[in-house]
Amino acid sequence: MLMDIPSTSLPKPEPPYVKGSQLTVHLHRPPPPTPVIRNNCINTTTDIKERRGIDSIDKALERCNRHPPLQGNLEKPCYVRLELTGPVVQVGDGRNAQVVVVQVLHKSEGFNTLKKEKEVQKFQIGDRLVAKIYDPLYFDDEEGSLNPFLCVDRHYTHESRAYHVLCEMQGKEIPKFYGSYSLELPSVGHTFRSVRLVLIQLIRGSNLSVMNVRAFSQERRQSIMRSVIDFESRVYERDILLADLFPRNIMMKLPQSTLDANSDEDQHPEKRLIFIDFAAAIFGRIRDDPVPPEYKPNLFLGQYVSPLLRWKLTPTYNFGDRVNWDWLPWLKTAFEHTIDTITPEMQLAYRDDYDYED
Repeated sequence: MLMDIPSTSLPKPEPPYVKGSQLTVHLHRPPPPTPVIRNNCINTTTDIKERRGIDSIDKALERCNRHPPLQGNLEKPCYVRLELTGPVVQVGDGRNAQVVVVQVLHKSEGFNTLKKEKEVQKFQIGDRLVAKIYDPLYFDDEEGSLNPFLCVDRHYTHESRAYHVLCEMQGKEIPKFYGSYSLELPSVGHTFRSVRLVLIQLIRGSNLSVMNVRAFSQERRQSIMRSVIDFESRVYERDILLADLFPRNIMMKLPQSTLDANSDEDQHPEKRLIFIDFAAAIFGRIRDDPVPPEYKPNLFLGQYVSPLLRWKLTPTYNFGDRVNWDWLPWLKTAFEHTIDTITPEMQLAYRDDYDYED
């Protein structure tokens, strides 16, 4: 497929997500996660023709109007007034999401009548949160190969659902989740376009991709990798495959020693890991491509699958030279306690992947 011009070269208004701007967002109930099927977010010939016809800002906005986000349910009485305070986390054209720090200015009384949900945390006026905004207008469509509207629908519905499924991990291994919302932005003429977003906890720290993790001792790096594998395995037990588990999506909180004299986080950085970005989460552990029953693998849904079976290969693709030790002997020692969870059926299914009895 021939590549078109980058999405950043298409005419469009400047992103409205600038420091000092204010947004009113309404609580939104997303539809179920969109199916994940091979090439289902790829532009069709019609989509490409439409994209090539964008020669003005109005045309770009009209395209957004023609492709609104999936409907879901809007809770109109429940709205929040937010101010973008900074710092900017990720804003600009050519981004898969606009990520900004916001402060809650106002919260409607409609929230007081909502049924309490354990999956959605409460917030107060004055709180500083992170807004992750799925705006297709500024999405990186990889030179026209991706359909930005299908992509943001997928990212929004999958991320929202992941926070619900992993609610017991909120505020611990993952940020607290403050709900899914919808935003109305001015479009062409007197029209408006809808954009979806989520509000999550503000984490003070840096992601592993920008940290000099090699400055840690090998023992510390091994502790970090053990925490990564343990988290991924427990998420997998909840039938979620993390398709985007990279250092950029793992944050290390600032140490709490200044707040808690009894904290041991300074000596144990693995205890400060927070996992973010679940837009690429795959539910049911596998894509939704149609597969004949006789070829469908036993995924052991709902069961814990030992890392001794699933983490055989040194994760150099994900974690590069951060892992520079003899992987298999370390893995066997680190997760020896999980051997008893391996059933004969699991052993048979993974027989070509790992000989854990060695």
